[in-house]
Amino acid sequence: MQRNKPFVLIIMLLLLMATGGCEQQAGKNDQIKTTPKPVSEKNPAVMPVDYFPLNKGAKWSYQGSGNEFASFTREVLFTKGNFAQVREANGGTTSISVYTFDKSALTRVYFQGENYDSQNILAGGFTPNDNTIFLQTPIKVGNSWKSDDRNQRKIVSLKAQVSTPAGEFKNCLQVKISGPDYVVYEYYQQDVGLIKREFLADQEAVTSALESYSLK
Repeated sequence: MQRNKPFVLIIMLLLLMATGGCEQQAGKNDQIKTTPKPVSEKNPAVMPVDYFPLNKGAKWSYQGSGNEFASFTREVLFTKGNFAQVREANGGTTSISVYTFDKSALTRVYFQGENYDSQNILAGGFTPNDNTIFLQTPIKVGNSWKSDDRNQRKIVSLKAQVSTPAGEFKNCLQVKISGPDYVVYEYYQQDVGLIKREFLADQEAVTSALESYSLK
């Protein structure tokens, strides 16, 4: 299905490029021991940002399959208050995003798909051009929301078990993203971030899985 490749590239680049005391590290040969308790009404996540850490200097590396641009890196370059500037590079392009968070949601408010410098736009000021809600409370199965003009997101599990090159993760938050003619599943580990992403469209399957990370 070669004709579907451009479609996959566009979706991957424009819809899915995003993001994020002592330093916590894990290499691709290490088994990550982070296993939070399952989220429930008795053990809620404090905020959506618990699943999407935005500490300055935090880095993630993802191993990809199904597409040459499925592998990528993500780094939090700058922070200011409850805003964070994040750079993502997949070998074909480098993007800059700005995320903001509060107790109820984590939202991307700025996105530039081609940006190859490290200018601190939080300090210099920026004009919001996006309003994509990545995670939203309540953190419970069945919660759904319209993340942008094209996509509907829904929490489908709080106990997903995910295998990645970085190790095994339990009690992951699984989010289903439904688009016009594709479905994406994203898996998040509390206090780690995005663990895995699966993009499905027709007979195309593109996967990005955590290979290593460093939280500062």
